[in-house]
Amino acid sequence: MTIRANQLAALASAIERVRRFDVPADNGLRSFFRAHPEMGQHDRAFVAEGVFALLRRMRSLEALAATAEPRKLAIAVLVREQGRSLRDLEPALLRGELGRERLRVERFAGARVGVVRDDDRVARRGPGPRYWMEGAGRRDR
Repeated sequence: MTIRANQLAALASAIERVRRFDVPADNGLRSFFRAHPEMGQHDRAFVAEGVFALLRRMRSLEALAATAEPRKLAIAVLVREQGRSLRDLEPALLRGELGRERLRVERFAGARVGVVRDDDRVARRGPGPRYWMEGAGRRDR
């Protein structure tokens, strides 16, 4: 399914709203939806899935995006957590938006669930506790 530009923009705006952390995430999302009544049922579901996927994997997605910019976080959520291809995102992206980051995004998208080796330690990438990913980078033995 191709992602439209308004869906990507809405997801980025919702991420920006929820990442303030001034209210619980569900209340922040509810206020976002009330401020945007023109959004349909499918667009609301798309945004809600994306926001909560970001909250579940925020640290790894910020590392993937290499920034805290909401639009790039939205792209990272779609590629890594929802399994969308960059081809699905192309109509929604601005010209040259990914540029050099395209290879980085494709590499991490291919490794959504797999094994990453760091020295002699092995960490499972994908669903799992946060300490699995944190423990993989430590040098204490």
